[in-house]
Amino acid sequence: MYALMYGVIGVYGFARLLRLPNPPQILGRVMLLVVLGLFLGSIMPGLWFSLGGWLKTGIFSWHRSIRVIGGMVVVIPAAYFILRHYGIPIGRAFDLGSLPIPLGLAIGRLGCLAAGCCGGAPSDSLLAMALPDLNGVWAARYPTQWLSAGANLVIFFMLVSWERYGTNKVGAKKGYPFDGFLFLLFLELYFIKRFLVQFLRNDNLPLMGPLSGTHLFFLAGIGMVSSVLLIRLWRNKEN
Repeated sequence: MYALMYGVIGVYGFARLLRLPNPPQILGRVMLLVVLGLFLGSIMPGLWFSLGGWLKTGIFSWHRSIRVIGGMVVVIPAAYFILRHYGIPIGRAFDLGSLPIPLGLAIGRLGCLAAGCCGGAPSDSLLAMALPDLNGVWAARYPTQWLSAGANLVIFFMLVSWERYGTNKVGAKKGYPFDGFLFLLFLELYFIKRFLVQFLRNDNLPLMGPLSGTHLFFLAGIGMVSSVLLIRLWRNKEN
């Protein structure tokens, strides 16, 4: 399912990048590098834990962990320098290339459901479903994988609607106030979604009150993205 996720992001992202005036072979190369960076960044946490276990025990056991946020941390700055190297409009490319990501993430979460990772905490609420964890232990749990997949689809359709509505309304090539807006909006919505779902996950370990380290990470991300959005909107208003 994660292979399908990377394929959807790569193919759909490349199809959208073709709207740019740059040569298709360059755009294809850029998209391939971006998807490769997303994949490598996603497996780095699992590889780190696997190597740590190997150094301690002398036995290498692959840690089945794919962290998309790790891929995003790696690929965002990498994509910036790749786009700059090829002379591709950075903000516009980020807008076009980021929209397929929530669609791909919705597919990837089905892989999490099958593997039992990223699962919910045990619960007797009406939302609970009989699901296994990463060790194959079945229990009534919050269906965090389904919730994440559904939320990612909602984010995808919100971005599509924003882009199409704005384009039809103003009759412009893009339906948002500045290049990079759609990408920042995606990050904002994704960070909020991830922050909320974390409360229901079985790996939520409180660090400060009810908040875990993961909560603090995404809370910082929400603050940073919100600040950039407000500053850019204010500058755009002044101009």
